Amino acid sequence: MIKVGLFLASEPHDGGAFQYSQSVLHALGHEPPDDIATTVIYTSDAWRDMLESLPLRKLRLREIVRKLT
Repeated sequence: MIKVGLFLASEPHDGGAFQYSQSVLHALGHEPPDDIATTVIYTSDAWRDMLESLPLRKLRLREIVRKLT
């Protein structure tokens, strides 16, 4: 099993960085191979709707920090 992590910290107003992150997310999220487990950590609500329909493990950074403190 290959494990891949994707950290999404860009916002829509970040322009190219946001669009590039969308492309990577799209590539990893649509029909992922069975031997790759992808975890996405995101910081902005802008990602929530896009992530909802994808078969990936999704974690909001704020929730991770809250559990640690």
